[in-house]
Amino acid sequence: SKKWSRLYCFGECLYLLGEYFEDITFYEKALEQFQYAVDLDENNKNAWHGLNYVSVVLGVIYQNEKFLNNALANYSKGVDVDSENYRIFDEWADIYIKLAVLTNEPDYVGITVEKLEQSINMQSEDISTETLYKYGFALDFLGDIEEESRYYEKAIVALEQALDIDPEDDDVRYVLGTAFLHLGESTAEVEYFQKAIDTFQKLVTKNPEEELAWNDYGIALTSLAQLVSDSVLKTHEPYFEEAIQKLHRAVNLGYTRAYYNLACVYSLCGNQTEAMSYIEKAAEYEDGLPPITEMEHDEWITELWHTQQLQDFLRSEERRVGK
Repeated sequence: SKKWSRLYCFGECLYLLGEYFEDITFYEKALEQFQYAVDLDENNKNAWHGLNYVSVVLGVIYQNEKFLNNALANYSKGVDVDSENYRIFDEWADIYIKLAVLTNEPDYVGITVEKLEQSINMQSEDISTETLYKYGFALDFLGDIEEESRYYEKAIVALEQALDIDPEDDDVRYVLGTAFLHLGESTAEVEYFQKAIDTFQKLVTKNPEEELAWNDYGIALTSLAQLVSDSVLKTHEPYFEEAIQKLHRAVNLGYTRAYYNLACVYSLCGNQTEAMSYIEKAAEYEDGLPPITEMEHDEWITELWHTQQLQDFLRSEERRVGK
């Protein structure tokens, strides 16, 4: 009907205004219009899509499970309306992965993988790069949770397939690099760290502004340095030196968590004074340091952890936060 069409178009305009002005009020008003449109025609897939998409955006902005769970409930209805469209399952998976990140609930990651596998099966041989990217990302995430190498291996297959389709996709290449890195950490195999390094190298060569790639490039080099470490031949030293260079590139691009990673590298090199200086620098930024409990179990700063300098610093931080 004309009324439904007007409501839907108004909702789309409000959504675009919210996106342009980064104003939550427009998103909230768009949600109302899409809901009115759905109420008028429950079988219209465009109305469901608009309602769901805005719900997800608001859920991410507010970090609120309620909006995301509402979107999940609506997607169940949307599938009934448009069950032949694989994109419904892709978007459904998007909500589950956002819930997983928000809640740290492992089950959500497993469901994400299931929904994307449904999407892949619907697409047959002509699978979209976007679906393969999401699938690889979810499998890599699942590997972190389950601590099983097989998920990283499956992620790599999907992401390499995506790159075969679109070799210029930087997002896919970055996640492929992290999957190689995680597989190396899981198996302690030099081969996978080297593949991670090669992947990040290609990415930063093409796009030198990729701060996360520079950071993970440094982490991969540090991990490789530990595997090839030889106290006599000093085979590890060039890798540590290069890791420091890459992490400084990440810092210079604004990735402040790299200060902590620099502290880790210097601690592994035996320079606890320099390591401590980067801990103090990281503490100047919100989220610059991981939680204390995580730091306590970080093997890369074991030597630093036992220094009086770090213990004094942590006590002063506790007093500062307690004020």
